[in-house]
Amino acid sequence: MYDHHGQEISNRQIERSMRLSYVTGGLGILWLVTATPQQILTVFVRNALGASPTQLGLLVGVINLMAVLHLASIWFYRRLRGRKKPFFMASTILQRCMAFVMAWAAFQVAAGGSRQTGLLLVLAAAIVGAVAGNISGSGWWAWIADLVPGDKRAAFFGRRSAISQVVNVAFFFCATLVLDLYVQQVFVVYGVLFLIGGIGGVLDILLHGWIPEPDLQRTAGGPVESSVPGGAGVPVGVDVPAEPGGSVESSGPVEAGVPAEPMPPAEPGRDRMEPGEFLRPLRDPHFRRFCLLLGLYLFSLNLAAPFLAPFTTDPAGGGAPNVWLGISFVISQSAWVIMAPFWGMLMDRMGKKPVVVIGGLFVLSWLGYLVLSPENYMVALPAIAVTGGLLAPAFWEGISQFMLDLSPDRYRTAYSAWYWTAFGLSGAVSPLLGGLLYDFLLQHPVDIAGLQPSPFQLVVVVSVVLVLFSLTHLGQIPSPRDRSVRAVVSTILNPGVFRAVSNIAILSRPTRADVVERTLHSTRGGALGLSFAEICIRLDDPDVQVREAAARALARLGSSEALEQIIQRLQQPDSLSRPMLARALGQFAGLPEAQLGRVVQVLAEVLADPSEEVQVEAASALGRLAWQGAARPLLESLRDSSSLRVRISSAEAAARLGAEEAGLEIFALMHQTDNWVLRRQLAIALGDLFGHPGEIYYYMTGESARNIQAVHRLAELAERRLARLLRSQRVSPAVPDAAVAAMQTAIRTAAARYDRADYAGAHGQLLQVWEQLPPGIRSGSPRVVQVYWQALDDLRQAAGKPAAQDIVLQMYSLYRLGAG
Repeated sequence: MYDHHGQEISNRQIERSMRLSYVTGGLGILWLVTATPQQILTVFVRNALGASPTQLGLLVGVINLMAVLHLASIWFYRRLRGRKKPFFMASTILQRCMAFVMAWAAFQVAAGGSRQTGLLLVLAAAIVGAVAGNISGSGWWAWIADLVPGDKRAAFFGRRSAISQVVNVAFFFCATLVLDLYVQQVFVVYGVLFLIGGIGGVLDILLHGWIPEPDLQRTAGGPVESSVPGGAGVPVGVDVPAEPGGSVESSGPVEAGVPAEPMPPAEPGRDRMEPGEFLRPLRDPHFRRFCLLLGLYLFSLNLAAPFLAPFTTDPAGGGAPNVWLGISFVISQSAWVIMAPFWGMLMDRMGKKPVVVIGGLFVLSWLGYLVLSPENYMVALPAIAVTGGLLAPAFWEGISQFMLDLSPDRYRTAYSAWYWTAFGLSGAVSPLLGGLLYDFLLQHPVDIAGLQPSPFQLVVVVSVVLVLFSLTHLGQIPSPRDRSVRAVVSTILNPGVFRAVSNIAILSRPTRADVVERTLHSTRGGALGLSFAEICIRLDDPDVQVREAAARALARLGSSEALEQIIQRLQQPDSLSRPMLARALGQFAGLPEAQLGRVVQVLAEVLADPSEEVQVEAASALGRLAWQGAARPLLESLRDSSSLRVRISSAEAAARLGAEEAGLEIFALMHQTDNWVLRRQLAIALGDLFGHPGEIYYYMTGESARNIQAVHRLAELAERRLARLLRSQRVSPAVPDAAVAAMQTAIRTAAARYDRADYAGAHGQLLQVWEQLPPGIRSGSPRVVQVYWQALDDLRQAAGKPAAQDIVLQMYSLYRLGAG
């Protein structure tokens, strides 16, 4: 990365610039709090200078109208051939100096000057500042987006926002406290506040002189981020959103509009717009719908927003001292600082749109103003502040991110400019209309069934109803990558979400392997989805237990994203997690058939992997999918694999699927090995094909003496059930009682010989029982059972020896006949 002087910008310079930007954010917030239509300025204009509701609405509306100048910034920055820093600094210093004009107006009124003249000066300064800020503000976003690496950008803006908010809370509280302490010198106090805001704002911009500006045309490599999100529109506090004309690009209680994706390098010499680029956003139906609905939301919001703070301190309204504006602000912004990282995390992991819709409900906190009075403000105001502070950052942090998701990378400059224009224009008329409605209702009181709501209450109700209407439709804009609002609400209400936040911190930072492993094992429920990125990183952990725990965590998650991540990693030959990833695929049995087919295809390919361990796990996973489509690759592996371990794993998996075609292969493999443990595994797999999977395990395992007892118990069950079957009306012709008794005796004798390890003798006894059964019973047994008995007979004729497990299998097959 190089600057416009051809000097390379080092990583150290970038880190230093990011730290310096934290400082500038803290200074710029002083200007934002005082010199834009936030609570200090609106209370000063309405209560101190005596502006009418219409005049206050006109001020906010005109400043919002200046947002149209964002479109001019597209032309300015194109003509400057990519240079942003000089024009931004010059224009924004002019904007910040307007705070000194406001200070001079306040001192003039304090000295006995006309309040009307002071009001005109303040209005003029605010409008000039909005003009200067809007024609250059978007350049700051592009500048910083180009400088800060994409993988650090979200954390950078979040940290910068938190620092700004701390300064914001402290300064605003002190300002409101001083205003209450010096009521008689209120204009002097306001003048000092404007001076502080102007000084902080100018220093903010001057310090940007030490922050380098990348030259995208000189920078080699790519892609290089060069997106240009728009100005601001982020609220200071909860109740009154900052106007986009205020250009909060260097202050930002919360920095919205962080670029979500990288853009291609700027084209050399491109100082003219491409044909159609300027109007392209308006031809995008989703973006156009988004802007219209956002406009309706902000229009609705600004009907009442400018009047909340004046009503709160009006003796005829809420009757709260000015210091309660500061107290409410401290409460709401403290909640904001706490919740902003959480909402940011949700946006990264679950999508912007659902978080924006949920956050937009912060306006419901305004319903508390309907009952606000001098008697209850000490309870009502904190409740309003907490509710709004918890939800508002989700909307103001996310709305610009939502816009960027809808914007094509190549045309993001034009999309951003139109977005910020819509942002401002939507609020240009509503404050004026709200003021006119307020004045009208003052002159024409409304009576509803004997109730006489105040003009303020009616304006707030209209505002809230329209906001809810716009949010309902905003949530219907297509955004395939986002989760549903219901899913996000479910995650928020899940108690595990708090564990998720702490788990993310543990999984993302360096710590001991055992701590990471325990954290992965304990990550469940809603915490899994939120920790997805961190879990994926741990798949490459040097510790095998950590990799195993990460793979299991992805399997527990079971989402399509988890499935894609597992498949992607499994197909990487150099991944150390491949055996556990193959095992994890066996946990996706509940997928739709089409997706199951893909999983089976991937595992079938893995069955030919050079790694025996991976093949073993792949075969086992196919069996756990519990889908018949997985049987074919297992049968092929059972027949063709050169690895005994893989063949045994395939046999067990095929048995788990009930693939009777595997019976003969399993039988042959069982008698080819002299390993008693492997032979038992295969016998259990074969027995699972005879009856209920897992049932025969009881008779094949355990300490020797207890196992023999279990086999005797199996013999008793086979005797009793087979006798009941043979004497039932289902058998025709009936079997004589003497023949039934002889069969029972043969089964008991076989059990006794098994006890003495006379497996050949036991086999002979049981084979007699099978041959004496009526043909109808034998032919009605499962095909795999018939194949097994035939294979045993072939083994005897070839002078082969039956295994101990064969005796148990024979008894179990007879028992299952009787149970049938």
